[in-house]
Amino acid sequence: MQRCKEMINYPLNVTIDTNIFEANKFDFGRDSTMSLLVKNVKNGKIKLVLSNIVISEVEKHICRCVDDVCGKARRLRKEYLDILPEQYLADIGMGIYVQISDKEKVHQRAKDVFAKFLKDCRVERLDASGINIEEILEDYFAVRPPFENSEKKRKEFPDAFVAKEIRKRFGNDDVVAIVSQDKGFKKACTNSKNHLFFSSLGELFNALSENEGYTVAFEEIERNSNSIIQKIRSMIDDRYIEVHGLSYDQNGCVEGYDYDETYLEYCYLSGMRIHTIDDIDGEVITASIWVHGNMDVNCYFEDFENARWDSEEKEYACVEVRHILESHNTKFACRIELDSKTKEIRVLPFKIVLGSESRKSRTEINDEQEALYKEIENADREELGFLPLSQYSDMLEETLNESSMARSIVELFERYNEILSSYEELAILYDEVHTQIKDNMEERDAKAFITALSSEKSIPIDFDEKDTDEILDEIINLLDDKINMISERIERKLPDYIEYGKNISILGANSRVYTLSFDELQGIPEAGSEEQIEISLLSDKEELAKGYVKLIVGYLDFDEDGGASDGIEDSIDFFVDDVLMTLKDLISDVKEEFFNEQKLANTLKDCMKKRSTNINHEIE
Repeated sequence: MQRCKEMINYPLNVTIDTNIFEANKFDFGRDSTMSLLVKNVKNGKIKLVLSNIVISEVEKHICRCVDDVCGKARRLRKEYLDILPEQYLADIGMGIYVQISDKEKVHQRAKDVFAKFLKDCRVERLDASGINIEEILEDYFAVRPPFENSEKKRKEFPDAFVAKEIRKRFGNDDVVAIVSQDKGFKKACTNSKNHLFFSSLGELFNALSENEGYTVAFEEIERNSNSIIQKIRSMIDDRYIEVHGLSYDQNGCVEGYDYDETYLEYCYLSGMRIHTIDDIDGEVITASIWVHGNMDVNCYFEDFENARWDSEEKEYACVEVRHILESHNTKFACRIELDSKTKEIRVLPFKIVLGSESRKSRTEINDEQEALYKEIENADREELGFLPLSQYSDMLEETLNESSMARSIVELFERYNEILSSYEELAILYDEVHTQIKDNMEERDAKAFITALSSEKSIPIDFDEKDTDEILDEIINLLDDKINMISERIERKLPDYIEYGKNISILGANSRVYTLSFDELQGIPEAGSEEQIEISLLSDKEELAKGYVKLIVGYLDFDEDGGASDGIEDSIDFFVDDVLMTLKDLISDVKEEFFNEQKLANTLKDCMKKRSTNINHEIE
C-alpha cells in the first residue's frame, strides 16, 4: 500500500474493466459510485482512459439488461391486464404499468445516459489499431494470461486486446490504475511495474484518500460511529429490506418459500466497520461502511401447494396465507457522508438483502402463536419499564395537551380568540351606522354625511360623478359585507385543545382560510424505532410551514451474559418552530386587519356625527 501511495500523482490515469460497470449495475445517477468517479475527474484527481472494446461491451451489456427489464415488464403487463382492462387502468392513473416500451428507443436512451457519463468523465479512448495480432495469438496458443480457461478462450480475446492497448498507451513510465475483478485480465497487464491494480472503485477511491488526510477522516468517522449507527437505524423500514426466502443447492434443488409480503419486526444494529474512505471534500468525508446487526422479519405467502383447485372456476380455492418469522444475522453495506465540522450525517440510499447466508432461523407463526408472542413481548417490555408497543398511540394522545407544543399553540389560539371577541364591538358600530342610513335618511342629512365621508381617504368608495342614492347604496353594500365578515369571524373561534389526526381551520386576514394539520401515529411502532408525526400549516394546499413530533420507542437489549448491551429510553421531542412562527405571523395579520376595520368603523361613526354638527350649524 505504501508503494501505491508513493506512485499516485494527480491526475492519475485510470482504466476500468467491463465487470466494474456491471458490479455497479450501470448506475450513473446522483450519489452513485460512478458519480464519485465523475467528481474525481472534474477536480483533477483522475484521468479516465477506456478502451473502445470496453465501451462497446458496456453498451451491449446495458442493452441486454434493458431487454431483460422489458421482458419482465411485458410479463407483468399480462398479469395486470388479467385483473383490470387497459382503459380502466389508464382512467385511474395506472396506465403507465401496461404501456409497451419501444425497445430500440429505450436502448438509445440507455446509450445516451452512458454517453453523457463518458462526456462528463472526458474519457480518452483507446483503439486496437497498431496492436500486433501475432503476439495475441502466441499468448493464446501458449495459454498465457488472459487465456487460462480452455472453455472460455474465445471470450478472452477482447481482454487480450485491451491489455495490449493499455501496455502500448502507458509503456513503462506512465502510472495507470487498472480496476477489474478479472484475475486473468490483471495477470495479462502485470508486465510493467507502473500498473496499480484495484478490485473495485471503492478500493481506488480509498487509495486516493490516503494521499489526503485519510487517517484524520478515518478517526473522525470512528468517533461518530454511534451517531452514524443511530442515523442508519432511524431510516430502516420495510422499503430497505429484501428477503430471499428461496435458496438453491449445487444441484439446483430449491428450498424455502417465495414470499409475497415482508414486514420488519425487529432490528438491532450492533456495530459498523469502515470499508473505504471514498472522498474527502473539505469538511465532508464520504465513506463506505459495513453495518452488522440482527433482524427479525414477518414474511407472508399464499400456500397454493396445499390449496384446492376449482376446475369449474379455473382457480385455486381455500388458499391459506402462511406467516413465517425469519431471524437473520445481517451484514450490509452503505455509504455515508459526514461533515466533520457540523457533525451532520447523510446516509445515501442502500438495500439490505436477507437470504440463506444470513438466516439464523425461520419459524411458522399461527394466530395463537402470534398473540402469545405479542403478549410475551409486552410483558417483557413492561417488566423493563416500557409501554407495550400497542399503547404508544394512546400515550401520545394523553400527553399531547400537556406538551410544550400544545401549550404554545393553544396560547396562540387564545390570542386569536381575543381578537375575535373585539370584533363584536365592531359589529355594533357597523350596525348602528347601517341602521341610520337605512332609516330613510333625509336628503340633506345624506349629503352632509357623504361630504364628510369624501374627505376621508380610508373609505373604499369612489365618490366622483355619482348621485346621492348611488353612493348610499355602495355604503350599505360595504356595511353588509363588513357585518357578514364579522359574523363569520366570530363563529370561527379556535379550540382550547389539539388532537393528533385532526385538522383545524383558521380564518386569516382577507378571509384567507388556513389549515393546521396534525398527522397521527401510523400502525404499531417497533422497539427502537424513530417515528415522525407531521405537523403542517397549509393554505389552498400550499404548505406554508412544516414541523414534526419525534417519538423514539425505547428498548433494552442484553448480551449473552445477561448484561445490558444496548438500549434507548422513550422520548418525545417537538420540532415545530417554523409552524409556531408562521402561526404568529398569521395572527399578527389578523390583528392588523382588525385595527384597520376599527379605524374604518370609527371613521364612519365620526362622519355621521359631523353630519349632525354641520346640520345644526346650518340651522343656527
